[in-house]
Amino acid sequence: MGTPWFKFYGGEYLYDPKIMSLSAPQRSCWITLLCYASVSEIPGEIKHLTEERILIASGIDTVDDLWNETLGFLKKFQELEMITVDDNGMIKVKNFRKRQDSALTSYERVKKWREKKRDDNGDNANDNARVEKSRVENIREEKKSIKESRETYKKEKAKEPEALKKMREQFGRKHTI
Repeated sequence: MGTPWFKFYGGEYLYDPKIMSLSAPQRSCWITLLCYASVSEIPGEIKHLTEERILIASGIDTVDDLWNETLGFLKKFQELEMITVDDNGMIKVKNFRKRQDSALTSYERVKKWREKKRDDNGDNANDNARVEKSRVENIREEKKSIKESRETYKKEKAKEPEALKKMREQFGRKHTI
């Protein structure tokens, strides 16, 4: 299997007030955190990850002034209700799984589509019954149409003028008009 990927909502990243309140290094840490959330055993839940490790993975150097300015970003993410951190240090990105839900494998997508189609149309037995019913109805309509045509012909024939009837009798049935 290839490298895991995750949905990233660019519009939210650019315009969400929570994200806009973050400094550039904090934004980098947020994206790094999302990356860890996408590759974790349980998507959206990250175990055994320290703030320092996230800073290093975000490209912030330990000797840089940005390091000290950015420390405490997990607390800020919590205050902004972007994450929760439990007593064991487990970081949970809020709504991560919900937002990633449609990132299904092709097998899962096809399975979901087939289930939906089956629910919409019923199963094959019902499909066959519908086809048979439709076929029977078509045959009935065809027979009805033939019967109506015969009756119409008989009515029209009954309206023939007397002279035409006499001509038929005189020349026989072979020469009908």
